[in-house]
Amino acid sequence: MSKKMIAIVMMVCMLIMGLPLSSLAATDNSKMEPALSHVKSIQAYSDLAFYGQKLTKVEIKYSGNVDLTNVTADTYTLLDRGYSNPDFTEVTIDSVDVKGKTVTLNINVDTEALENNGYIYTGDVVDGPRAKNPVGLYSTGPWYRDVEGVIYFGNSAVDQYENNTTGKGYQTRESLELKLFHAGETSAEAACLANEDGSYNENGLWLPTMDANYGKKGFQSFEALGIEVPTTATDGDDFVKGWAYFPKGYSENSSKKYPLIITITGGGTSYWRLPDGTNNFGTGLNFDGSGFRWMDSGAIVLNIHDRSTGGGSEYKFWEDDYNVIQYFINEYNADPEAITLSGNSRGTIAANTIASEYPGLINTLVLNNGSMGTGIAGLDMFAGVWGAEEWQAAAENGMSIWAFDGELDTNNIALYQTAIAYYEAAGWSDEWIAENLRLTGFPTQLYYYWGETDHSTTKMTYWYFYDNLYYGPDVEIVDGELVYNSKLEVGDTYQLKGKLTNGDYVKDGFDYIIYGETLCDWVLTRD
Repeated sequence: MSKKMIAIVMMVCMLIMGLPLSSLAATDNSKMEPALSHVKSIQAYSDLAFYGQKLTKVEIKYSGNVDLTNVTADTYTLLDRGYSNPDFTEVTIDSVDVKGKTVTLNINVDTEALENNGYIYTGDVVDGPRAKNPVGLYSTGPWYRDVEGVIYFGNSAVDQYENNTTGKGYQTRESLELKLFHAGETSAEAACLANEDGSYNENGLWLPTMDANYGKKGFQSFEALGIEVPTTATDGDDFVKGWAYFPKGYSENSSKKYPLIITITGGGTSYWRLPDGTNNFGTGLNFDGSGFRWMDSGAIVLNIHDRSTGGGSEYKFWEDDYNVIQYFINEYNADPEAITLSGNSRGTIAANTIASEYPGLINTLVLNNGSMGTGIAGLDMFAGVWGAEEWQAAAENGMSIWAFDGELDTNNIALYQTAIAYYEAAGWSDEWIAENLRLTGFPTQLYYYWGETDHSTTKMTYWYFYDNLYYGPDVEIVDGELVYNSKLEVGDTYQLKGKLTNGDYVKDGFDYIIYGETLCDWVLTRD
């Protein structure tokens, strides 16, 4: 009897027995189209990308006799809430790999700048705002969820969100809110990683997301490590919040001393907490990536979650941070002679404040999109400008400083020259000053590519130049990678125009210097 006749007989028998014809496919060894009904599990992975901790790939494991030979990116639709807007938006799938019964979706980590992204966004003549909407990012932008999972965004009376009257945002989500479905399926049928309140959906096809950079070989929270440093804040937390990373081979029982790198994030991304307990713990790490980049450098790395607002009238972040530093010196072998503070925006003010309040404590300051010598304990954020006392103490203790500016953003030229004058007066040689006082400027086109303002220098520094030399501003980004049209040599100089203000370019005429060390090497290997 032919195979065709066998199939007809089996079909007739199944109809008589009341069995569904779909089960014939397996009996006939025919292939089934990919569908959620044939999925065993779905695994998401996140890792550091330019925009922060972000979805990088998704693995889909199928069961049964599923035909995967013709799957492409178009076979799948993957959704998540956007960074700039909490509406669900399609995640860009760059490519698809198939191995056995597993399909891997490789997720876009390149630019997600929007069509209305403007090149010149500030100054006398403006094209429009910089604009982006990364999808699959853990950190939100101008929206957040409260402890009940309610989303607060904007001030519209007609959308599905509550008005964001607190102005809070930059919150690390409990879970990515991915939705996956195949061609021929609808979004209503999608497999959902998260519940409606944003919490992880334990009863679905998605396994818990695998987040690189965390865990025993990555960052762990102070709480998980049992680190209890009392905080001066009085708004609901008993201890300083933060994260710690210990290098490979670390042992607190060893006499070895480890460099201590501390990253402090910016104003909006700093730790905040509302009266009902809603907070943004984790954003200090997930947003700009500076802490993650110091992993595998041989240093102990901390991300301290300072508050830029709130905390109560008695809150003194500099005391909290000092006590954390002392704790790690006493309990974890941190080297008191090798302490580096790396600040992002408001984090530079925090770093300057700690350095000026405790002269000689800090060996190195790395200042991204912030001002040299701005930050004095007890004064308002931008009111604490260093005077002779603070600069003289910094110079006498030989504290090293490297500041990084975006072309259309912060301007450290005059402050850099002020620093040099104080260090010369303290007796440091020209050679030492050239090695230990540095100012770098990045051109605006690098930020434009990503839809970022030039205030995102922390991301720029740590994504591209943490362990790579910067060869000057004649550079562009192609497919996420730096492409130099021409490279300057170490010791050469370059200029940036800066912002056009009242008809003048504010940085025009200043000579920046090309340095011969990467940021990582400069911090960890110089004498």
